[in-house]
Amino acid sequence: MEEAVPGEAPARAEIDTATLPPLWHDRAFLGMTATQFLGAFNDNVFKQMILLFIVVMIVDKQSAASYQFAATVVFAVPFILFSGFCGFLADRCGKWTIVFSSKVLEIAIMLLGMAAFYTGQIWPLLVVLFLMGSQTTLFSPAKYGILPEIFRHRDLPRVNGIISMTTFLAIIFGMVIGGAASELARKYFDGEYWLVNSFCVLVAIGGTVTALVIRRPPPASANLQFRPRDVFMTSETWTMLRTDRPLTLALVVSSTFWFLGAMVQLAITQFGVQQLDIGELRTSIMSGTLSVGIAIGFVVAGRLSEGTIRFSLLKYGACGIAASMIGIAVVAVLPIVWGLKYAALLFVFLTSGFSTGLFALPITTYLQVRPPSDQKGRVIAAMNLFNWIGICFAGFAYFACVALLTAFKLPMSWTFAIIGLLMVPVPLLYHPPNENIEAEDDQLCPSCGERNRADESTCGMCGAPLDPQDEAVETSASPAS
Repeated sequence: MEEAVPGEAPARAEIDTATLPPLWHDRAFLGMTATQFLGAFNDNVFKQMILLFIVVMIVDKQSAASYQFAATVVFAVPFILFSGFCGFLADRCGKWTIVFSSKVLEIAIMLLGMAAFYTGQIWPLLVVLFLMGSQTTLFSPAKYGILPEIFRHRDLPRVNGIISMTTFLAIIFGMVIGGAASELARKYFDGEYWLVNSFCVLVAIGGTVTALVIRRPPPASANLQFRPRDVFMTSETWTMLRTDRPLTLALVVSSTFWFLGAMVQLAITQFGVQQLDIGELRTSIMSGTLSVGIAIGFVVAGRLSEGTIRFSLLKYGACGIAASMIGIAVVAVLPIVWGLKYAALLFVFLTSGFSTGLFALPITTYLQVRPPSDQKGRVIAAMNLFNWIGICFAGFAYFACVALLTAFKLPMSWTFAIIGLLMVPVPLLYHPPNENIEAEDDQLCPSCGERNRADESTCGMCGAPLDPQDEAVETSASPAS
């Protein structure tokens, strides 16, 4: 086999888009959506059960924070170590093969999770969490990489939007169900978490079944050989980041965002169970409320953008995150009745999530449109690497934060105030101008209102016939620089 030429795009398998059914009638689309939803849901149920198991079983705040720090790191490390190699496997072996194989692997890992919970020890659970992070690392590049190979290109924005929305729904439901399962195991199953974790095995089996209906394109580059020097990032991507300062700054801001987000997730768990003493379920509801706000923020930011990367939304989102994080710390110590305090906390978490959606959409869109077409995939992989480095360092930062608060006998809620203060420099130092995204003439479907390309004869959403002369809608925008 010959080694692939650096920088040269491998041959990609083409599909006949004319034969594809409308999106909502496409079994492959429904199967892909269900598969990734069940995978993300299972991830969050299992992780939430482990985090709550640690906090409940270890009363000492410092020790609990140490183990939560370890849990965050062991889940993040595979993304840092194996992302490059897993991206190679997706192109070399075929993305559907990797998707299906990773789902089968998930079943085995959840069975190991049952055994780890049965021991009642934390370290076996951390080993399983590392394996779970490795499985997610394997699944991620194949999940995103397969979309352009099995769907029309004009459907990709909607497909990606639905994938992102269902991912946040999976996070919400996963954290809430994980909290409920943890409380169920502790109160009604005498702490036998392994019995409750059998639910995760069933979810993994369901995700494997739904993967069977996804279309199976051949490998994009069957003769590709792995280069050890590209284990983390290709040399072409490194060169681009050194020469493209706006792109590099966007990656740094994205990594900072995920760094602070990981700290928030860790802080919520210990804040609810230990400081507020509200149990696993109500603690998970706070996390779920945050995710609901994020989903709403994404929808609103998308509606406000209308073909433009509005970095002004990022500024407002950053200010909202900082204010709401400080607000959580303030509400937590207010001398008010408990019901009112909990309602106020849920509102502030919802506001924080909404601000997060405003912040994340512009930076995510910019990282998709800024790179040249032959480098987009590798830049997205670099974004994942940067983000998980930030998440990994969040474990260290949270551990140090808890140690500081414990030493000065301060409440855990002050962690949120520290996170808010760390967000303040972002809108002060990073404020690029808004950018228009290149668009083309579209036509609207008379039945469902969906936008379609000017040369399409049927709607990609509902399949209704189109009349370009009557429904064409001209839009103009400057290409993103």
